[in-house]
Amino acid sequence: MPELPEVEVVRAGLEPALLGSIITSVEVFEPRSLKRHDASLGGFEQLVTGATPKAVVRRGKFLWIPLDDEHAIVAHLGMSGQMLLRAPGHAEDGLLRVRFTIEHSEHGELWWHFVDQRIFGSLAVDRLLPLAGGSQGAWGGFAGAHASDGAWRGVSRARSRTLPGIRSTPSLTTRPGLPRCAASTPVSSALCSTRT
Repeated sequence: MPELPEVEVVRAGLEPALLGSIITSVEVFEPRSLKRHDASLGGFEQLVTGATPKAVVRRGKFLWIPLDDEHAIVAHLGMSGQMLLRAPGHAEDGLLRVRFTIEHSEHGELWWHFVDQRIFGSLAVDRLLPLAGGSQGAWGGFAGAHASDGAWRGVSRARSRTLPGIRSTPSLTTRPGLPRCAASTPVSSALCSTRT
């Protein structure tokens, strides 16, 4: 499973290509890669097509890509997931699960591939909600709608168990200026507080 440094490398690699781009189309080759997407929000492809990514943010092992003030793409790489930027026409070796076609003012047309051998990773669109108390702990002071209902917590449930008599101390992000977030609840951005 990718650890925090690997997820941060993916975030840093995607950021220059996604900021200032428009997602012109989405092709889903493996619907199981959208297993955490809430269909009541609408179809994944319809919500994402035409959107402009506003940021690429890491929260624990999750990548958040806010599309506007209401929605964000939430990605988890699972054990073998990868986010790859490709030139149009590049053929993947059968592990391609989702392809985003993006148009960037400087880089031109690019393909952004979600490749996942074991299909343990996932993509979803989640609603952004204001944080309690107006905290700016997450991008723009918003957290995912499913952060509080436990829909995303199953990924880290096994890691959050502790042995009797041993106190668990959650890992914190270490990049200056980023909010402190407990890794045992990776999407609970509402519990984050900005460093002082």
